[in-house]
Amino acid sequence: RRFAEARRAGLIGPDLMLAFAGLQDDPYARLFWINRVLAQHALAPVTLRPEAGPSLYDRLDVASDVSMADTPVSDGPLVTVLVAAYEAESSLPATLRSLCAQSWRNLEILVIDDASTDATTEVAREAARHDPRIRLLQQEVNGGAYVARNRGLSEARGDYVTLQDADDWSHPSRIARQAAALEADADLIGCLSDQARMTEDLRFLRLAGNGGIIGLNVSSLMFRRAPVTEDLGGWDPVRVEADSEWIARLRARYGKTAILKLENGPLSFQRIGAASAIANPVTGFDGYYFGARKFYREAQMTWHARENLPWNGQGPRPFAAPTLLKWKHPVPIEADLAIAADWRAEVPGFEPQALDALTADGRRVALIHLYRYRLDRPAICPPPEAIADLLTSGRLRMAVKGETLRCVRLVLPDAEALAEMQIHLPRVETDTALITDPVASEGTEAQACHLFDLPRDRLSRTPLEIALAVKVVEGLPQVGR
Repeated sequence: RRFAEARRAGLIGPDLMLAFAGLQDDPYARLFWINRVLAQHALAPVTLRPEAGPSLYDRLDVASDVSMADTPVSDGPLVTVLVAAYEAESSLPATLRSLCAQSWRNLEILVIDDASTDATTEVAREAARHDPRIRLLQQEVNGGAYVARNRGLSEARGDYVTLQDADDWSHPSRIARQAAALEADADLIGCLSDQARMTEDLRFLRLAGNGGIIGLNVSSLMFRRAPVTEDLGGWDPVRVEADSEWIARLRARYGKTAILKLENGPLSFQRIGAASAIANPVTGFDGYYFGARKFYREAQMTWHARENLPWNGQGPRPFAAPTLLKWKHPVPIEADLAIAADWRAEVPGFEPQALDALTADGRRVALIHLYRYRLDRPAICPPPEAIADLLTSGRLRMAVKGETLRCVRLVLPDAEALAEMQIHLPRVETDTALITDPVASEGTEAQACHLFDLPRDRLSRTPLEIALAVKVVEGLPQVGR
């Protein structure tokens, strides 16, 4: 009833329509509301393929009445679509069908199999037999999506390059609308479109970063291949989140207005499933940044804010990245000293110059980020530049959720953060732990033992003194001496 009243009052927007779609029991009733949203952007309606499939999502198709679809374009510039695929035998068929159905016909679809052990290669080969625009590339060693994309980029022939995740579905008008934007404005280096994250039964349960259901699709980026590859090389070869760094690098090189965000409605429905990268409890994205993704984004924000020549993706990375994103099976972090605090603000006793002194003689020092939820700082907030430089150099390490940190001594100088619930912490193994904040209480001690799984006899309170940065390391080994 409330929805009907709001509808009569003209208060129903696209996000609410998609939310309402998920309340319908009949999948075709869900499609009705989805198509109401698509119609607002002159996008052809979607329906379901008649044959059975692994899920309703895998049966997504465009209705036979395509009067609202973009006119097929057969003579436009070649667009290369990079599809990095790993263990994607069940999802890849729907993804490739959506690409083969694009109204922009001049496509090169490169499926880069990232050393899958399932039937991903067979699925790609079968699709290529039916559509010669598809070509399979095979990686000998699994290196992650961005290593695979770099391989595809090195073999791409298109004037424009765009991406498609191997478990997602794009509307037939996506590539045409993005290519048309680049054709219309020679000053643009690239463009992006919107998406809505959809479950396998056609429901929308995950909010975008803007608080709505429809939000930016970073993997929709389409860019001009020749100048970009010459200037910037390729993607950072980490395992997740390099899309954001790549876009930031493009903007740093060509200007913020060089990448256009299209307002064409959701041109892709990104699949929400158990195997989805964003669903990973350690390296995923749960509507907000945490752990490895948060640290990586803050580190590259510091770099891109500087007036440096943009990195070309080759050689040493000019900003820090957690080992969890660099290697498939990271080894534990070994440290002499670990300090856990909210690093968005100055930490008494551990200001940048103190951390610099601590690491100057070769001691291995690691940081753990805690949150003070009442701190007046953005959630994504890079640490001071001096600390960022120490992290980049490797003299400091940031331990994140999903990693194991082994240290001789853990120092806890932030009682306010310890009082808060912390759900994104690394596993810590330490010989001793010190609480140095003078306002700490017995409750603080109990919470510290709970957060870091500490036996009570390994934790003590030590007054914060001027010489704290020296006292906490007494008796610790000095590497290299």
